[in-house]
Amino acid sequence: MAAASALLCASAIAHAGSPLALSDGALDSITSGGFVRGFADAAASGVDVSTITATRTFFSGAPGDTYPAAGSESGQVSAVAVGMGTNFGSRTAPPASQATAVTTDGRTGGNFTITSNINYTVTAPNIQVQVGLTSVFGAIIPGW
Repeated sequence: MAAASALLCASAIAHAGSPLALSDGALDSITSGGFVRGFADAAASGVDVSTITATRTFFSGAPGDTYPAAGSESGQVSAVAVGMGTNFGSRTAPPASQATAVTTDGRTGGNFTITSNINYTVTAPNIQVQVGLTSVFGAIIPGW
């Protein structure tokens, strides 16, 4: 058993050989990778309450066709939170309340990057809706 686990660990070790000096252009092509993340939370109080939260993420990357180091990556995250609370006009119950919290962000590598962030909240009697969206794009453009 110990020999099998040692063999599994040994097979995952990379043998890169001797060190290699990279040019300035090659160093520009090295990125730490990108990410997107989202958080959604909702709360409500009252006689009748309902909360809904959801997040969705997508991230992809592709090497360049002509220059393999000239790849691109992109990602998107969306989050939504809804809080609804009502007392149906009851005069004896404490006031109903609702609250939401949504955060989205992301980062991508490359020497050409675009990031877009949107966070919007709508509040009406007995309901609050908050939506967040972040989109990121990054690419390595040779000679830029």
